[in-house]
Amino acid sequence: MNQTIVSYLNQYKVQFPKETLVAELQKSGYSQMEIAEAVSLVYAAVAPVAAAGVSTPVAQAQPATNHGSFTANYPQHLAWNTPHQSMQSAEPAQSVAQPAYVQMSNAAAVAGYGQPHYVGFWMRAAAMIIDAIILAAVGFAIGLVIGVVNLTTNSGLLSGANPILEKLFFQLIELAIFFVYHIFMVIRFQATLGKMALGMRVYADDLSRPSVGKVVGREFGKLVSMITLGIGYLMTAFTGKKQALHDMIAGTVVVYKDSIGSDALDANGQLKKVPSTVSVVIASVVLVAYFGLITIVIVLGVLSALVLTNLDSARGKARVAEFKASASSVAVACIAECDSPSGKVPIPSALKWDGGCHCNSKGELAPFTVTPTNTGTNCVASISVTGATFSGPDCK
Repeated sequence: MNQTIVSYLNQYKVQFPKETLVAELQKSGYSQMEIAEAVSLVYAAVAPVAAAGVSTPVAQAQPATNHGSFTANYPQHLAWNTPHQSMQSAEPAQSVAQPAYVQMSNAAAVAGYGQPHYVGFWMRAAAMIIDAIILAAVGFAIGLVIGVVNLTTNSGLLSGANPILEKLFFQLIELAIFFVYHIFMVIRFQATLGKMALGMRVYADDLSRPSVGKVVGREFGKLVSMITLGIGYLMTAFTGKKQALHDMIAGTVVVYKDSIGSDALDANGQLKKVPSTVSVVIASVVLVAYFGLITIVIVLGVLSALVLTNLDSARGKARVAEFKASASSVAVACIAECDSPSGKVPIPSALKWDGGCHCNSKGELAPFTVTPTNTGTNCVASISVTGATFSGPDCK
């Protein structure tokens, strides 16, 4: 607990609205968690009175006698006897009745407004899908540029001589795009475009702005979440603060930005609904479209497999029928050839056959066998004076 903040609030809470004091503390660089704890402690005693609608003056607490011990670490505009200029012109308050949204029991409520609402698995999944679509578009554009440059300059970069190296090259580009995008966006805006669309921000676990080290650690920690077969991401659904494995590694959380700080209040001073209806609608559309597309792809794949299987079966049956017809015609032609030789027996393309009818000394057809030219057909035809008979799994 930061006693400097507590003492400051106790000294000025009667003279100035709490919101003004909080704003001054935020300008002074104190962390949101420090302000939250102090606000919760200082205003807890008056919350029940305010809830009952009773305006009760509160005695002004005096700072410690050794002011220097406090002012040594105080920003200039928070010195004990020199409040911000905007405070000096304000009229002393006659009561400390507080609006309902101040009456929070959670000490982690940031700056006295709202409580942190951690983002769950499905909303984070929707944000990831949006980011994946964006990165896919960027990757496609970069690949297109590389391809055009390769063709126009004849550099030979994508010659196909070493497909393994080319694949590795593009995978490294994709990985670099992924990390640069996420690290830059979270350091600069505390959110990627996907998270922005759904009203999320990344915070340190004490709800302060994450340091560069935490952001970098979080992004590289995603590799651990990935190599655990995605279990690291699924942990979001089961942990208390909805943290994925990489959040735990880096000490970060993902929170709806409209659940804490000054963003938590609407124009009427009421707490905003989180997640917002717009965010829920966007996430629902993204998730339904994504899983709908996956379902369509799976269904089409299954149907295609069934169709191809049936087509292959039909082709096989057609080849067997052609083979049987050819073998039967050869049997008839050879029987006639043995009766009256002409040397003009045709050789059907569906048969592996040397063209000889094998007639014996009596002028009768000697038995012989022929097989299909298509090696995928397991069928054998025996040719004799009685015609053609067939054996084999495909001929039954």
